[in-house]
Amino acid sequence: MSPSGDITRLTIAPRAMKEWSADRLAATIVRCQLAARANIRRQVDDVVMKSDPGFVQHWREMRGIDDSEPQPKETMSEAEVQAADDAYFEYRNRNGWSAPEPPATR
Repeated sequence: MSPSGDITRLTIAPRAMKEWSADRLAATIVRCQLAARANIRRQVDDVVMKSDPGFVQHWREMRGIDDSEPQPKETMSEAEVQAADDAYFEYRNRNGWSAPEPPATR
């Protein structure tokens, strides 16, 4: 694997080449590539977080990592919860329980 997470050497079993469909083989290769990049990203983050605090801050800004506190979620009143619950069950009873999820109301 290269420093960027690209796979530089990939061995595919001959049996997989014969028996797997092209879609399955392609999906497996893509999954391997994504896993390799995620692995490299984690390794780089681990090294960076152990370095100089100034560099860590710059790294976090470059990666778009927000250090601010997460905003608390808006809480619903008991009446709002009950209304949402009633609307959900009404939708399910009208459209069937295997229908797609109802559109979000909030």
